[in-house]
Amino acid sequence: AGKLRCHPHWDRLKDLTHFCVVDTNKDDLAKNRNVKADARFLISAFDRRAYIRRKRGDLELDEDPNVTQWVHPDYDFRDTQGAGAGQIRVESRLGLYYNLEDDRAGIRRKLTQMLDQATRRENPWRDNEHRVVNVCLYASVAGGTGSGGFLPFAYLVKDLVRDHGWGRPNLVSTLSMPSTFLDRVERLLHDDIQANGYAPLKELEHLTKLGYGDH
Repeated sequence: AGKLRCHPHWDRLKDLTHFCVVDTNKDDLAKNRNVKADARFLISAFDRRAYIRRKRGDLELDEDPNVTQWVHPDYDFRDTQGAGAGQIRVESRLGLYYNLEDDRAGIRRKLTQMLDQATRRENPWRDNEHRVVNVCLYASVAGGTGSGGFLPFAYLVKDLVRDHGWGRPNLVSTLSMPSTFLDRVERLLHDDIQANGYAPLKELEHLTKLGYGDH
C-alpha cells in the first residue's frame, strides 16, 4: 500500500485500488499504518471458548455442524484475545468464521464498499471492456492466521465480487512458505510451521479437485 501510493499515476489508481488487512495479533495489525484503520480487522477479539461451547451444543444452542465438522471435539481454544493464533490454524479459522457470521466485524460490509468505489461508473479509468476485478491476496502459511484463513477469505472475496455484479473476479494468492521463516523461528517449532504450510496446500489441492475454484 505504501509503495503504490508513490506510483506516478496514483491519482488514477486511488479510487480503483483498495487495501484490507486481517490478523489475529493486534500488535502486528497496528503496524499496517499504510492501510486505513477501518480496513484493518482483528478477528481474535472474542471469547473463543464460550463461542465454541455454544457451537458444540453445550449451552443454549443446538450443535452447529458447519463448525463442528472441522473443529476437533477435544480441542480447547486459547483464552487470550488479540494475541495471535499461536501458530494454530483452527484458531484463525474460528476467528474468521465468528466475524463473518452476521458480519460482526463488518468485513463483508467494508469489502462491498470497496467494490462500490472501485467500480463507480463515473470513474474514467474503470475498465469497462474486460470488467475484471483483480484481487491480490498475500499471506504466510507458516503460522496460524494465514494458514488457517487464506482459503476461506479467498472464497469470500470471490463470492462478493460475483454477487456485486459488475465484473468477474481474478484472484491471485502470494503465499510465503515456512522455509522463509526458518531462520526467525526457534528450531523446536520448525516441524510445526512446516505442517502449517503443508496442510493448506493439501486443502487447496482438495478443493481444486472438487472444482470449487471454478464456482
